[in-house]
Amino acid sequence: MNLSPLVSVIIPFYNEEKSISDAVESILNQTYQHFEIVLVDDHSTDRSVEIIRNFRDPRVRLIQKDASIPQGRASSRNLAIQESQGKLVMLQDADDLSMPTRLARQVERYLANQEKNPIVGCAIKINAPGQQRVKLLPEDHAQIIQGFQRKWNRVTIVAGTLLLAKETLLQYPYRTRYQHMEDWDLLLRLYESKRFFFTNVNQPLYQYNLPDGGSKSEEDWILYN
Repeated sequence: MNLSPLVSVIIPFYNEEKSISDAVESILNQTYQHFEIVLVDDHSTDRSVEIIRNFRDPRVRLIQKDASIPQGRASSRNLAIQESQGKLVMLQDADDLSMPTRLARQVERYLANQEKNPIVGCAIKINAPGQQRVKLLPEDHAQIIQGFQRKWNRVTIVAGTLLLAKETLLQYPYRTRYQHMEDWDLLLRLYESKRFFFTNVNQPLYQYNLPDGGSKSEEDWILYN
């Protein structure tokens, strides 16, 4: 793999008019510029699609699901992965933000371990009503694996921050029967396969927003607190 692989940043969305522009801008402002943004609209009824269409950058790609595709983030992500052009995929939610060096740091970590089938996460900044805090995470594979073995008593890698090979996601697609926690289901299956090397960039490169009425589920509060 070359030193500047194309990264497909996939962003599923449904009625995210208040946040989606900031999410896209946070990717466009990355120091690593060899990327595309693949956004999948899940039949939004607000101004989200109009906002995306106002971006004139050719790297911003909009896909609108038709009626034959099940609703939900899992099917949206699968569609984005299938349509993506990059060798690598980075995950992003429509109501979160990536810090300017996120792509650069996670790609750098991936390339340093590419012979090990790496899956690269990062530490996060949690932004919630009435509280802001940073959650640091282990960089070492063995320590991350301990988090899986403890059955989520301690989160050691955050499913929504991953950068990994597109081929991996084609082999392990999101399961559409899950309306919530589909990303954690994916992470567990990747761990159980014993085929991958897990690592984090232990810097808060991802801002995980938990606003009232946002797309995050109650389970997220349990996992991150």
